[in-house]
Amino acid sequence: MGWSKRDLETAMEVLALSPTEAAYVAGIIDGEGTIFIARTKTPKHFRLTVRVSVQMTHKPTIQWLFDKVGGCLYDATHLRRGGKWANKPHHKHIWEWRVHSLPLAARLMRTIMPYLITKREQAEVLLEFCDQRIDRLLAEGNSRIAWSDEDMAFYFRLRDLNTAGVI
Repeated sequence: MGWSKRDLETAMEVLALSPTEAAYVAGIIDGEGTIFIARTKTPKHFRLTVRVSVQMTHKPTIQWLFDKVGGCLYDATHLRRGGKWANKPHHKHIWEWRVHSLPLAARLMRTIMPYLITKREQAEVLLEFCDQRIDRLLAEGNSRIAWSDEDMAFYFRLRDLNTAGVI
């Protein structure tokens, strides 16, 4: 992804949410959301992408998140059970709101951090990853800089936090 210098610099700001809205977003993410770094492989290399997402059947909540924070809004029904869920009329649609922009994820974490409880540690790791990556992008002026061992360490830290308690 190529971000402008201005996009990267805005990552140090917070979103224009009231304290009540920021607390509401944090509560939704604490209860229904995920905070992680996705790793995708291609034949020649791999890619890391920040992800903050919420899936639920209540579309108005997902739409509100999209309207207030930005990001992307998806009909995620086909993502469940290998696409079989979409073929069953008694199942509700699943909607997903997702942030996968490095600058927006950093701004979101800065805004909701005071209100997070159960996913606070994941948010701290993600924000640290975003900050170090943005610093490198600004210093090198290239959005295609190689992934470092430090980047991979953040990926593994978040993966471990998100699988805590799994036997």
